[in-house]
Amino acid sequence: MNKTDKRILYVTNLPAPYRVEFFNDLSKYTALTVLYLFEKGEYNRSWDITDYDHDYTYEVLPEVKLHQKIRYNPSLHHYLKSHEFDCYIVGSYTGIGEIITMRYARKAGKPLLINSDGGFINEQESPLKRAVKNRLLAMGDIHLASGINAEKTLLHHNVDPGKIVRYPFSSIRDAEVLKAPVPETERQAYAASLGLPSDRMIVLSIGQFITRKNLAYLLNTALVARDDQIQFVFIGEGPLQDEYRSFIDRHTLTNVTLVPYQGRETLWTYYRAAHLLMLMSWMDTWGLVVNEAIANGLPVVTSPYVGASYDLIAQNENGYIVGIDQPDYQQMRDTILAIREDPDMNRRSLEIARKYTIEQEVAAHVDILQQVLKTQQ
Repeated sequence: MNKTDKRILYVTNLPAPYRVEFFNDLSKYTALTVLYLFEKGEYNRSWDITDYDHDYTYEVLPEVKLHQKIRYNPSLHHYLKSHEFDCYIVGSYTGIGEIITMRYARKAGKPLLINSDGGFINEQESPLKRAVKNRLLAMGDIHLASGINAEKTLLHHNVDPGKIVRYPFSSIRDAEVLKAPVPETERQAYAASLGLPSDRMIVLSIGQFITRKNLAYLLNTALVARDDQIQFVFIGEGPLQDEYRSFIDRHTLTNVTLVPYQGRETLWTYYRAAHLLMLMSWMDTWGLVVNEAIANGLPVVTSPYVGASYDLIAQNENGYIVGIDQPDYQQMRDTILAIREDPDMNRRSLEIARKYTIEQEVAAHVDILQQVLKTQQ
């Protein structure tokens, strides 16, 4: 697709670095404007858009915090009325800003694309809440689904299957996917450079130290595996950090290392020092660390509540999806040890990772926009 002069507005919440890269590439093909509704996310995670090179027009709207999880942009409606666009995309459908944009696009008679980075069906959802979601989703002309779970959730909310288009969601560049698994001698050198035991199997987990991430599961697994040659490395920060340190000290777990958040370059060294990534969350809509891990040739073990699992893990081939409702820590320990003996898992992870890159994601969006904009001519 050659670059079109059709004006696209993409309304999203935060200027996450991987999204900036996606928007930069997408702007090569469209007259793209990105409207950011927020500057900070949960636990004050903040990204400054000025820290990144950008090839698209953008604006960060001032916000008013109405509640801990409810924020509003007073100037949004004025912005929409004073700027004309040929197509509207919203990053989700449940925020106030996104809903205002969706209603405006409908009223203006312009194409509306609704993105879903992931999702799980909530069987306990009240009939009223489900009806509201159904009504909001019915506004979309096209629904961009990041994977299997997102598509299932959209179908659950009565979205027309013909309006759903799947795309490969990623934070990884083509060039970042390794051509081959890291040789063991190199892995040991990476581990040593980080101060980790090079003679042990390194099990990595990355994420906030909060209940939802379920690091307690891995701590209990480490307790069972304390006499094995396994080192658990947990990278993150959060309100449960002191509780985790107390558990480690109380049980004298020398096989657990806590590491604060790292920049991308150092984080990549941890991936290449590791044998395995584990993400046993109670809920992760997607889980981009899974993309990152398989791009570095790591097998992955997740819970069934990690959205990326159903697209990026081929069960028994490059990892496992393991139930956590009735945890069996001894069985998990045995699974971890078995993974080290299966080098084919590393190669299979890389094969899957090559299909989930930012370049692939952009190409899918370009194809979708080409079809949508063609109908407007």
